[in-house]
Amino acid sequence: MGTMSEPLPRWLFPLPARLVASPGSVLCLALLANALCQPYLGLFHDSRLYAFYLESRLEPGRAFDHDLYLTYGSQDRYSLFSFLMLPVVKLVGLDAGMFAVYIFSKAMLLWGFQRLVRVLVRDDTLTAVIVLFLAVAPISFGGNEVFHVNEGFLTPRLLASALVLLGLERMLAGKLLWPIGLLFGAFLLHPLMGLGGVLTLVMWWAFGRLRWWQLGGLALIAVLASVGVLAYEPLGTRVFGHADEVWRKTILQICFFIKPTEWFLEDWARMAWDVTIVVAGACTFARHCARFLWAVLVVGLIGLAGSLVGVETDYLLLIQTSPYRTLWLLEFLAIPLGFMAVAALWQRGTVPARSGSLALLLYITDEREFSTRTMIFCVMLALVFGLLVVWYRGLERRPAKADWLWLASRAGFLTACGLLVVFSILTLCIGSQSGDVPLHPTGLLRVLAHVNARLICLLGVCQLAGWVGDALSYSRRFQVTVAATAVAYLAILAYLQVSPAYLTHFIPEERHVEFVADYLREHGDGSGAAPCVYWNTDIYLIWFRLRANSYVTIYQMAGCAFNRETASEGKRRVRLVARFEADTDRMAPKPIPPRWQKFFEDFRDCPPDAPAPSRDDLLTLAAEEQLDYAILPIDIDHLYCETDGHFYIYDCRHLRALSARAKEPGGVSAAVASGDR
Repeated sequence: MGTMSEPLPRWLFPLPARLVASPGSVLCLALLANALCQPYLGLFHDSRLYAFYLESRLEPGRAFDHDLYLTYGSQDRYSLFSFLMLPVVKLVGLDAGMFAVYIFSKAMLLWGFQRLVRVLVRDDTLTAVIVLFLAVAPISFGGNEVFHVNEGFLTPRLLASALVLLGLERMLAGKLLWPIGLLFGAFLLHPLMGLGGVLTLVMWWAFGRLRWWQLGGLALIAVLASVGVLAYEPLGTRVFGHADEVWRKTILQICFFIKPTEWFLEDWARMAWDVTIVVAGACTFARHCARFLWAVLVVGLIGLAGSLVGVETDYLLLIQTSPYRTLWLLEFLAIPLGFMAVAALWQRGTVPARSGSLALLLYITDEREFSTRTMIFCVMLALVFGLLVVWYRGLERRPAKADWLWLASRAGFLTACGLLVVFSILTLCIGSQSGDVPLHPTGLLRVLAHVNARLICLLGVCQLAGWVGDALSYSRRFQVTVAATAVAYLAILAYLQVSPAYLTHFIPEERHVEFVADYLREHGDGSGAAPCVYWNTDIYLIWFRLRANSYVTIYQMAGCAFNRETASEGKRRVRLVARFEADTDRMAPKPIPPRWQKFFEDFRDCPPDAPAPSRDDLLTLAAEEQLDYAILPIDIDHLYCETDGHFYIYDCRHLRALSARAKEPGGVSAAVASGDR
C-alpha cells in the first residue's frame, strides 16, 4: 500500500524528488500539461470582445466604432487591459500580440497557483501534483459553465486572477505593501475578479485583529445598513444607480448566467462541495490556514448573496458587478483542499482510510455533472466494484484474503481510470459523428479541453515524469526546453486557427466564409471603411474574417449592462431580424436544445415556429440605413446579388434604392418583384 510518510500513493504519482524540489521545473511541466490538455483557443469567448476593441484602435479608418458593440461604448473603459495591450498589438499585430500576452498571463497564473498552493500544502510532492492538476482543469465558478479560472483564451481575467493569487500568497507570508499593490493591480485589470481578492484581504485582516463579538457586531451593523439602503429606494438608487424595467429585463435575458436561479443543479452541488471541503479543511486537516479559509468562504457567500439580491432589484451596480464572481477563490481553493483531504486519508495508513482516499481522488477530479454518461459510469463502476469484492473476499463468512478491501479498492480505482479512457474515446467518436467534434487536426486538439479525462491527464504526466526522472537533472536547460516546446506547440495551433488555407482545406463551411469575404472585398466602396453586415453566424467570422461591422448578434450585447443604449438599440434590431434567426435555427443540422429555444423565443419576442421571412421582411430589414449587406441561407424572390448555392448575399443599399423607386409614381415595383439586380 505504500509507506506512512507518502503524502499520496507513489505508484500513482511517482514524481522524482529532484523534480518536486525544483519549482521552476514544476512550473514548466505544468505549462506543457496545460498546452496539451487546455490548448489555446485563439479569439474565442470574451477574447473576441477585447480583440475587436483593439482592432478598432489599430485601424480607425475602418470605422469599426460604428459596430453595435462599440457605438455606445464598451466595458473596456472599466479596465486598463486594452490600454496596456494596444502598444503590444501595434508592435507585433493583433493575433501575435494576443497570443504573446496569453502565454505571459497563463505562465503568471500557473505561478500564482504554485506559490499559493505551496503555502497551504507545505509538501513539495503534494504541491507538484496539485499544480499539475490545476494546469489541466478549467475550474468553473458560478453557474452555467460560462466562466472559468483557467481559460484557454486571453482576457484580463487570467492576469487579474494571477495577481490576486500572488497577492494573497504575500499576505499569508506576512507582507503588507506587496499584497496591496498586487491586489490593486488586479482590480485595475479586472475589477470583478480583483474584488474577491481585495475583500479577502480585508476579511483576513479583520479575523486576525478583532474578537468574535466585535466581528459579530460589525456583521450585524453591515447587514442592517445594507437592508436599510436596499429597502429605502431613494437612498439605494443614489448609492447603486437604477435600471428601468426594460433595461433590467434585457440585461437579465442576455446575461442570464448572473441569475443564481438559472444555474444548473450540478452547479449548486459543486458549490455545496466547495463549502463543505473548505469548512472541513478549516476545522481539521488545514487548521494552519483556517483564518484564510474562513475569509475566502465569507467573501464567496457575501458575493453569492449580493447576486441573489441584485437580480431581484432594480439597482444597477448590483447587476453590473455580478457579485457572485467572488466565488472564484472559493471554487479554486476547493481543489487543493480536496487533494489535501486525499493525502490526510492516505497518511492514516489503514485500509478503510486508503480505500476512501482513492474514492475521494476519483470524486474531486471528476466534473461531477448530472448526465446520462455520469450515471452510466457510476452504475458500471459500482457493478465492477461489487464483483471485485466478491472475487477478492469470497462469499464465505471468513474472507478469502485478509486485505480484500484494499485489493478491491485498488482494482476498482484502476478500472475507473480505464472507463474514463473508454468514455473519453466514445465522447470523441459520438461527437464527431453528430458534428459536435470537428473532424480536423486542430479542432480535435482543441476539444480535448472538453473531454472529462483530467485524472488520466494528471496520472499520465506524473507517470511520464517518473519514467524519465532518472535521466533528467531538471536543470535550467530542461526548463527552457519544456517551456519552449509548450509555446511552440501552442504557436502552431494559433497559426493554423487563423490560416485561411488550412481552414478552407479541412472545413467545408469555411469555404462559404471565404466566398462572402471575397465578395465584400471586391465590392468595397474604395474608402476602406468596414461594411455593416447582418449574418446569423459566429461573431468572430464577421469581425475578423469578413473584417466588417456586425448589424446585430446577441453576443454584441454582452456589455449591455453598462450601456442602456446598447440594450435598447440591440433589442430593437433583434426584433427586426427575429424571423430570419428563427428560420436559420430551424434549418440547423441539429435541433436547438429546449433551454436555448426558450431563451431565443423570449429574447426575440418571436416563437420558433414563426413563418419563414418574406420579401417584405427583407425590404424592412434593408431599410436600415447603416446596413450594407444581409447574408441569408435562403433565396427570397431572387433579390440576392450573389450566391454560392449555400448562402445568398443581399445588397441592402441596392434594395433600398429599388424600394424608393417603387414608391415613385410609375415606379419599378415590378422590377422589385422580379428581382432586378
